[in-house]
Amino acid sequence: MKTRLERGKIMKKKKGFTLIELLAVIVILAIIALIAVPVVMNIINKANKSAFKDSAYGILKAGESYYTSELLEDAEGITEDVTFTFPNNIEGLEFQGSKPTGGTMTVRKDGKISMAIHNGKHCVTKGFEDEDIQISDDISNCDVSNGGNTIKTLATLAKTYSFKSVQDEANATGTAKEVTVPACITNKTKCDAGTPVAVEVAPNVIYKFYVLNDDTTKNEVTLIMDRNLYSSTDENNGNVAWYKDSDDTTYNETNAQGPLTALTVLKQRTSGWTNIPAYTYTLSLETENGLVPATSPITEITGELVTDVRARLPKYSEIYAINNSTTLTSTSWLYENLIVNKMDGYWTSTTVSTTTNTAWLVNYSGALYNRLPTPFVYNYFTNGLRPVITLSK
Repeated sequence: MKTRLERGKIMKKKKGFTLIELLAVIVILAIIALIAVPVVMNIINKANKSAFKDSAYGILKAGESYYTSELLEDAEGITEDVTFTFPNNIEGLEFQGSKPTGGTMTVRKDGKISMAIHNGKHCVTKGFEDEDIQISDDISNCDVSNGGNTIKTLATLAKTYSFKSVQDEANATGTAKEVTVPACITNKTKCDAGTPVAVEVAPNVIYKFYVLNDDTTKNEVTLIMDRNLYSSTDENNGNVAWYKDSDDTTYNETNAQGPLTALTVLKQRTSGWTNIPAYTYTLSLETENGLVPATSPITEITGELVTDVRARLPKYSEIYAINNSTTLTSTSWLYENLIVNKMDGYWTSTTVSTTTNTAWLVNYSGALYNRLPTPFVYNYFTNGLRPVITLSK
């Protein structure tokens, strides 16, 4: 049996790690972690990015299949550009892989496709003319470059900006009033009609708009500009015809071909709005609630009116709906900045008359007319153009 002294000597020989040794081990492990973790995370990120890119190809293929199926069902295919909004409004698309958490894909009438989608970490974009998709980690600027034209969401284009009225600008008087980014845009809630929004329609070009409608099912907001577009080169002090006989020599001052003059001029005026997506303008007859008789001459219109346009004329039904749900005066937002440069109103897209000077119009007093009032003498240069745009929120 070992004595107590011998057992004590054995215990003294058993040593543990010193504090310095433990610290050294921890430092070594930390160095290994600093080296290994970024490598591992990079591998995971690349795998996720590759997987999302594969999903994007699947979605792109689904868009092509959608166009083909529509073409098989109808020889004309789709009659207007179709935009799918992720993650929820994608009816008609069948694809495998992970579903994007945000973004849009547009299938154009000619079958070309553009997309800007993201999964919260990666962004995939493709312009209409691009041959392949592009992927990046910058989801805050997940938009589409298409021949130099940038298509962005309203959340990206809405700015804080100060505006004067047209009258104050012309007379160099008045105080500019600031328009801030509405909370309904930043938090993706429904925007009320009449909500002011400052929109950057092109780099460093900002105009004031008002919300006409917020379609939450499509995640799209329709806005109308606070003033008419005009130019010093316009006929009759800046006013624009709804239709001129010279636009179509087969007709004699009728509206049966639609607002050809107005749309052509509108296209010219908004061609520089590179932040607004271009589309093909088609016109459909409005008959809901008996607003426009089925005898309207524009029933003769078939197919597209203007291609590659960035804004449209307001629909009569849009103005009518606001007019009948709100007490409006000549100073209300829907009729702001009208009594300037002899432009007493602006054209809507619908007419119920065969003669040019009796198309639907919005009068400076806030009234809606399908026939111009007396005793004033009007010709078909009496009104201006008030652009309407639609953007994904």
